[in-house]
Amino acid sequence: MELLKNLYIYEWKKLLQKKIVWITVFISVLILIVSLLSYFISPYEGTLEERFDAYQLDKEYSMVLDGRKIDHALLSEIKEAYKNIPYTKGIDYTITEEYQQYARRYSTIFRIVRGITKLSTSELILSWEPEEDKFYEERRLWMGTNWEDLKLSSQEKEFWEKKEEQVEKPIVYRHHEAYLALTNLYQTVGYIVLLVIAICLSGLFPEEYMRKTDQIILSSPMGKTMLYRVKIIVGVSFALLSSLFFSTIIFVGTFLLYGVNGFFAAFQLIAGLFPCSLTCGQAVLIMYGLMVMAAVTSSIFVMVISEIFCSNIGTLALFTVALMIGMMVEIPRQYRGVSQLWNWLPWCYISPFNVFEGYTISVFGQNFTSWQALPVIYLLAAVGMALLGKRIYQKGIM
Repeated sequence: MELLKNLYIYEWKKLLQKKIVWITVFISVLILIVSLLSYFISPYEGTLEERFDAYQLDKEYSMVLDGRKIDHALLSEIKEAYKNIPYTKGIDYTITEEYQQYARRYSTIFRIVRGITKLSTSELILSWEPEEDKFYEERRLWMGTNWEDLKLSSQEKEFWEKKEEQVEKPIVYRHHEAYLALTNLYQTVGYIVLLVIAICLSGLFPEEYMRKTDQIILSSPMGKTMLYRVKIIVGVSFALLSSLFFSTIIFVGTFLLYGVNGFFAAFQLIAGLFPCSLTCGQAVLIMYGLMVMAAVTSSIFVMVISEIFCSNIGTLALFTVALMIGMMVEIPRQYRGVSQLWNWLPWCYISPFNVFEGYTISVFGQNFTSWQALPVIYLLAAVGMALLGKRIYQKGIM
């Protein structure tokens, strides 16, 4: 056991002695900080003081509305406020005095209404008639359209309809700025974590070949199998700690900037057509928890591929290409099975749209959402890849 501990510590030392690891982590932290502060440091919206004052004003308006139901009374208030705006197509209505005086206090809910009704800003201001029953019926119709686009089965539609029945209506508005920010930053954090893992772990196995020390392993008293296990454990540990480290930075920074209000707010305030009674806080924890699982699975993939290629450059190039393709390519929804598998790949899944998409998996007639099924699938995939890598590693150093 003492030898195993020493080998584990030694592999960690080897990893942490690499300058590329510290440079990558440092640059990644800077990118996260810039992403977090992007609203306040944007050069297109006035001075820093003006942007900060604007945020404080919007927060005050939001807190006044906190706890109100999005019902006929509130929808009518919004309509009356926005009717005062002298709206002209092509001109920014938010700079008008009427918007600042009457409508700005309702802007956060106006955004939610626009996302649910799918109406343009001009339609909402000029021709929209607020009716509570119609508003929630339109929401239900758009959900149905989305299910059709996804090619969901009748069983899946029934599953989501039951989930939709659990959603409280009228939806209660809560100030939720921090959780909206965490949702918007999720994909950025996810890609940074995966890139850090690829850069730092792609050389964990190939360095033996590059330094011509692979044959020394044969004389190790611990054997090939133990050395392989230790490397895999170190790689997985690095992926786990990296994802938790970067997530902690973004959580702490977000809560310092925006506060913690909104954990129990309905997730429909962020994803208006989502048919499930999750809160904003629960949804954020699900997303970032799945990101950790995706990071661990990807770390094993990177290490196994690097053992096959015996090259850190080739591994890094392949994984980077996979990330870029995952960002840019979307499989048409008419190819249901392929689209579902593609969206569930670890480097494609780090997107709120894919996490909370309507695709499910059926096991013995029971439907499970992706965030329920994928932790198990990722775990099995990680174990399978690790066993494959073990065989390749043993043969590679014979």
